[in-house]
Amino acid sequence: MASGYYQMKMDPKNKEKTAMATPFGLYHFVRMPFGSTNAPATFQRMVGKALKGLIGKICLVYLDDIIVYSRSVSEHIEHLKLIFDRLRKAALKLNRKKCFLMKSQVIYLGHVVNSDGLFPCEDKVAAIKAFKTPRTI
Repeated sequence: MASGYYQMKMDPKNKEKTAMATPFGLYHFVRMPFGSTNAPATFQRMVGKALKGLIGKICLVYLDDIIVYSRSVSEHIEHLKLIFDRLRKAALKLNRKKCFLMKSQVIYLGHVVNSDGLFPCEDKVAAIKAFKTPRTI
């Protein structure tokens, strides 16, 4: 997604909680700021609401990471159309540079996902293998 949290409008009753005093006056956020305790859960709920009924059937979502899966190219194109339509209706914008379309293998949340299944990324496995054996308890 493009500027994920900034796509969420603040609830008017919560704007005052983001207020800051400056020499130029009192200001508050009108969009969800990064660092807010509830921002991740609120964002996840917003994306989940936009893609309701599709999650677990044609896509998985973790915050601003969406993975779309299909059995064929034609089915995948239809799934992408559904996802894009839902995101458009929810006024959610994607960052074109972060979109990887029509891939047979992707890295998602530290795992390689392909038609053979889900596997840990090699660099993650290598880091664990490189751990030194503890000498004390």
